[in-house]
Formats: sequence, structure tokens, C-alpha cells
Amino acid sequence: MNKSILREKKVALIVGSGALPAVVIAGINRLGIDFAIIKFKGIETTPFNEEKVIDARFEHIDILFDQLAAKKFNSVICCGYMRPPNLNLNEIEKASREILKPIVEKFQIGDEAVFSEILKLFQLKKLEPLSIKDIVPELFPKFEYLTTCRPKHNDILDTERCKRIFEIISPADLGQSLVVRHGACLAVETSLGTDKMLATLNLNQNRPFNDIEGGLLYKAPKIEQNPFLDFPVIGERTVLGVKKARLNGIVIKHSSVIVLRPSETIELANRLGIFIWSKK
Repeated sequence: MNKSILREKKVALIVGSGALPAVVIAGINRLGIDFAIIKFKGIETTPFNEEKVIDARFEHIDILFDQLAAKKFNSVICCGYMRPPNLNLNEIEKASREILKPIVEKFQIGDEAVFSEILKLFQLKKLEPLSIKDIVPELFPKFEYLTTCRPKHNDILDTERCKRIFEIISPADLGQSLVVRHGACLAVETSLGTDKMLATLNLNQNRPFNDIEGGLLYKAPKIEQNPFLDFPVIGERTVLGVKKARLNGIVIKHSSVIVLRPSETIELANRLGIFIWSKK
């Protein structure tokens, strides 16, 4: 999106936890975009500049929409790790009851279904969704080797195996990553996240292939994933987890996965002998 068009936006930034919200806020400030940070009760967040914060509750979401309309907000961005909050059905105000009904119905389907429905509510209130890519495009590597370390023949075979497995599991709304070592799928990400998945690889020394080094972490958006929600992310912590799990490297889908602190992440990977491959 053109920078001059972006500067005309007034953004409601719905935040979760992790390092990503701070990076997006820095990008918004660089572009000179007016914004407010929306902190929903029940969604874990990291600390922010309180001057920009609007505290909100889903049970009183009509009040939030009135505030945003009064201040002429016209766009919305979601960023950071989020889990749907536990709604207190007894505290939902009458004006919010009908608004929240479609969201409540999606709780049985999955996290992405819930937040996609939340995003639809903002669209109905004339707030246009913006992608994180519009704000920090430099964090989305294209087709290239990011490190001086390169995948070996077995890693290339494991990458193709990962892609085939990912196509099968992705429609089930599981996580955005998996681990394959010598053709065997050792782990699939759940709602607990990539770090926890990598940590489990060292818990049981009797697991098949656990005494063999090699393999890789594959990370990509789920098939038909909402482009305005929950981009996959890697960073220095991911590299450390991969090293501890005795994997050779990380393969990410090009232009679709965020690399946080890219210079530091790539430098660490090179130092530890881990490859990072942004692959089509």
C-alpha cells in the first residue's frame, strides 16, 4: 500500500503478547500514522505507552465501537499472540449481545474462526483491516537463503516431506509449523506454539529418531489463513530452540513468515550453524 495512503489511516491496533506488537508500533510511528492500542480484557499483552491505550471488554464492545467512531478511526490491525478470552455471558450488555452472537458461535471451531469473526465486526463498523505487511514489509523475506549455512541433500528431501504433510494437516486448523527428521514427522505445532513444540523434542530420549541429529523446522501460514490475522513468526528464540533440538535449520514460506530482528536472528543462526531458507 502506498505510504501517502497509509498516512491517511487512523488505526485501531488490537494487540496480543510477544515481541511483534512493539515492532508494528515502531513501523506505524515511522510512517507517521495516527493510532490507538486496543487492549481487550482477557487477552494477554505486553506493556505499552498508556497514553495510546484504550482498555476494552468484549462484553461491552458496543462502547468501544462508539469510542472509535467518535475519534474517526477508519482502520484496524491485529498483531501478537492471542487466545480467545473467556466471555462472561452474564455481563454482556444488551447492546453488545447481538453484536457478539456470531463470535460466541465460533468458539467451538477454533481460535482463527473467533478472531476472523471479530475482524468482521470491525469491518461492519467501517474499520478497514490492514495487513502487518503494509506496515513492516521488510520483515517478510522473499525467496532466498538468509544465512551463509545451506541445507544439505537430506534437508531438501525433508523440506518436500514437510510441505506434503503441511498440506494435509493445515485444513484441520492446527499450528503453523512442524518438525521432520529423515522423512519422519516428529512434532506438529498445537495452540501452545512453536517454542513448546521444539522443547518437547528433548523430553523423551526414547522417542524414535531422538538420538539422530538432523531434520528441520518448517513454518508457513495455514491454507486459507486470514491474511489479516496471525502471521507465523520466527526469531532468535526460534533459532535457539532449533539448535537445542539438534535440527539443521529452518525453512519458511517466502513472503509469508515474519522474521523478527532479522539481522540479529540471521547472525545468531550463522554462528550456531543453523540455516534459514525462505522457500517458495
